[in-house]
Amino acid sequence: MARSYRVPPRRYTRAGHRYQETMRLTRRKGQSGKKARRGPRPRVAVLIYVLLVFLICGIAAVRYLRAPRVPPPPERSVPERVEARVLEVLVEYGAGDVRSFPLRYGGGTRRIDVALPDSISLTRLNLALTESIEDLSAEIVERSLVERGHALKMRVSHEGQHFLELRARIRRPEASLGSRPELPKVAILIDDLGHNQRAMVRDFIGLDHRLTFGVLPGRPHSVALARLCFETGREVIVHQPMEPISGLAPGPFAVMTEMSGARIRDLIHCNLARVPCAVGLNNHMGSKATADTRVMTAVIDAVAEAGGLYFVDSATTPHSSVRRIAEEHDLPCSVASVFIDAVDEPGAIAQGLSQLGRMAARRGHAIGIGHPRPHTYEVLATRLGEMEGDVWNLVPASVVLGLERI
Repeated sequence: MARSYRVPPRRYTRAGHRYQETMRLTRRKGQSGKKARRGPRPRVAVLIYVLLVFLICGIAAVRYLRAPRVPPPPERSVPERVEARVLEVLVEYGAGDVRSFPLRYGGGTRRIDVALPDSISLTRLNLALTESIEDLSAEIVERSLVERGHALKMRVSHEGQHFLELRARIRRPEASLGSRPELPKVAILIDDLGHNQRAMVRDFIGLDHRLTFGVLPGRPHSVALARLCFETGREVIVHQPMEPISGLAPGPFAVMTEMSGARIRDLIHCNLARVPCAVGLNNHMGSKATADTRVMTAVIDAVAEAGGLYFVDSATTPHSSVRRIAEEHDLPCSVASVFIDAVDEPGAIAQGLSQLGRMAARRGHAIGIGHPRPHTYEVLATRLGEMEGDVWNLVPASVVLGLERI
C-alpha cells in the first residue's frame, strides 16, 4: 500500500509577499498591457444632471409663456397696396407735386393728381402702371388720354368696387398744349397684327405717337395685341380679311364672294367680337370682294348695325365700291392714300411718308398704311418727330373721319 504524502502549504517570505502585492497593483493599473475597466458612474450624479436640465427648460418655458405677445402688423388690403405701388411708380417716373386725397362723392375712393416732366412718355408710364396694378389683382376699368394726349386718366377697382382715380399730366408750356390747327390731319395705320409681334408692337407704341393699329381676327395673339394697344391709348380696328383677285388665301375668317349676305353679316359681327376694343374696320387684301357691290353691301350693313364704327378702304383696287355704299348707309368712311412701306427699304419708306404729307397738304387730310416691320419702325422713329407739328398733325384714323375720340 502506497503511502500518501501531505503537501505542506506554500509559504512566502516577506519578499514573496511584496512580489505578489506588486503584481496585483500592476494588473489593476493596466500596466500589464490591458486597460483597466472603469466602474459605473454614480446614479446620484446622473439624477442631479437630469433634474438640472429639466429645471432650466421649465424656467425658459415659463418666461416664454409670460412674455408679452406683440401682434403682427395687419396685412394691408389690396387698395392700400395698389395706392402705395402707384405712388412708387410715379416717383420712379419723376413725378412732382403729387396730391392724394379722398373724393367726397366716392365713398372710399381716393384720387391721385400728379404733374410729370415733359420728358416723360405717358405710354411707358401707362404700361408700368398697368403691370403693377394687375400684379396686385386689381382691375383698370377706365383709361383715357385727355388734354390732347398730354394727360392720362385712370380708374381702378377691386372686386367691383372703385377705389382709386389717377390723373397724370405733363407739365408743358401753354403754347405747346395744342397742335397747329392749320396743318392737315394725317393718320398712319399699322396693319397685320395678330401674330407673335408683341416686342415689335411695343416698339411702335413706344414711339409715343398716336398711331392706329389694325388687328387680324382670330390669330394666336390677336386679343393680347388688341388689348395692349388699347391699354396704351392707341386706336384699334379690325383688319378684316377679304377675297383678292389673285386667288391667294386671305387667311381665316375672311369674307369671300361666294358667301351669302346673311353669312357675311354674321362673320363681321363675330370678327368684331374677336378683336376687343375695335372702333372700326379696314380690309386685308380684298381686291375682288371690295369690287363686289352685293358683298360690300352686306359688310357695310353689319358695320352699321354694330353702331359707332367706321370703315377705311385700303384701296387694293381702283374698282372698289366701299365708299359709295358707305355713303348710302351714312357710315363714316375714308380711303387710304398710300402704302408707305410698299417697298420694304428705308429710302422707299421715307419717300412714302413724304408722299403722304403732300397728299394731306392737297386734301387737308390723308391716311397712310404701314406694317410692323423693322425698317418701317426705324423710319417712323426718325421722321415722325420731324414732321409732327411742322408738316401735319398725326391723329387716330377716327379723327380724320371726324369722330373725335380723344
